Amino acid sequence: MLLTRDLDAATAFYGAVTPWDFDTRTAGSDRYVRASRQGVPLADLVVSRAVPTVVARWSVFFIVDDAAVAADMIRDLGATVGLGPTDLGSGRLALATDPAGASFGVWEEDSAPRWTGAGPSSRGAPYAELHAPDIFNSAVFYGRLFNWDRRDQGRYDLTYTDERIVLRIDDHIALTLTGDVPAVSVHPAQAPQWRPYFPVPDVDDTAARAVSSGGSVVESPHQSAYGRTATLADPQGGVFTVVAPRTGAPA
Repeated sequence: MLLTRDLDAATAFYGAVTPWDFDTRTAGSDRYVRASRQGVPLADLVVSRAVPTVVARWSVFFIVDDAAVAADMIRDLGATVGLGPTDLGSGRLALATDPAGASFGVWEEDSAPRWTGAGPSSRGAPYAELHAPDIFNSAVFYGRLFNWDRRDQGRYDLTYTDERIVLRIDDHIALTLTGDVPAVSVHPAQAPQWRPYFPVPDVDDTAARAVSSGGSVVESPHQSAYGRTATLADPQGGVFTVVAPRTGAPA
């Protein structure tokens, strides 16, 4: 989910930079835009009076059955709930910070789209990566919060590979955890954080389009274990990563 100050400007930027389709919707008195590609839901772009002072940013939200129950569990596990649960359109959300300092959200809505399996090989669906100083402690926190060990073992698979913890759902990457940030840092780019990854056909072209559309390049295009990637920022400061999967990349 992109929390943005200017919904129209954000839609124009991502429309110029990505191959996404956009559908403007309303939920109560709130207007938001759902981005998709080839029928696969990717993200919601949202402006809401519920969070009037928010700085434009991409946030990873986990869909839950009950936001209030999830918020209580977050606190019980030693993390912090900074906002909510609060109503937002037809749903309820809570914004939280995990024990390592990474921000994330939980979202409760009966009609919320289910990102069932998302990764570099899954036809353009997004996935998320947590950058944290201790990925094993982070895996314990999120595993307990979302009951990964109690899920259907035929669909959920948690492994450690390429110095990452990888959660696969239905044989596709849903999220990864990597320990590439220090425990203490004054640089925002090195702080613990969740980062969304969006597959695109051409990373270099996407980076060039971002710059020409008023955005910036945070991390230049380069090769990674999952393909060619680049980290970009939109004109309002929302940071995201794009990836062009290489042949033979982990699924």
